[in-house]
Amino acid sequence: QAEQERVAKQQAQEQLRQKQAVAKSSLGDPETNHHAESHTQEEPNRIPTMEQLLADDEPTPQEDFPNDTVVAKSDANENGKREHLYKSGKREIFYSNGARKVILPSGVVTLYFSNGHVKRTFPSGKSTYNYAEDQTTHTTLPNGDQIFEFHGMGQAERHYPDGTKKILYPDGSFKIMHPDQQTETLYPDGTVQYNAE
Repeated sequence: QAEQERVAKQQAQEQLRQKQAVAKSSLGDPETNHHAESHTQEEPNRIPTMEQLLADDEPTPQEDFPNDTVVAKSDANENGKREHLYKSGKREIFYSNGARKVILPSGVVTLYFSNGHVKRTFPSGKSTYNYAEDQTTHTTLPNGDQIFEFHGMGQAERHYPDGTKKILYPDGSFKIMHPDQQTETLYPDGTVQYNAE
């Protein structure tokens, strides 16, 4: 029985390696943040998951630290701006228009606008902008990739610097738009449609 468990574990690991290789070849190498050189190499019937399409190795950090307390406060200046400094090194700036900026010790800066929008910048060059009323997030990665998440619709897109666009629709279909205007649409039933736009 131990031998069967060992063989089953090895098979599961091999299947995982194969799936990772397929994802890496069709969606890019996460170690280099580059997508596959040839977008025509998408495996037929290979529709990525939302997580695979949106892959980003830099998570949003926590802003609240356990037992963090304010160690210094500034009074509002002539523009109505005031600031709090926390024990953790986090800074919080309050503006008279209702906006608030949080600067973390890691260098991540988040700006909360009074209309509900949120802009976040990272030391790596990554930036995100969340449009509250549209339920949309636009992320720009350091390698030039742009990711659009339409939360209300369940749709996601990834646009590459070379002009390629990959779109995952709520119905499970997946479209690849190449720079030469050729498109491939993969459907959940395994159908693949090729078009020139």
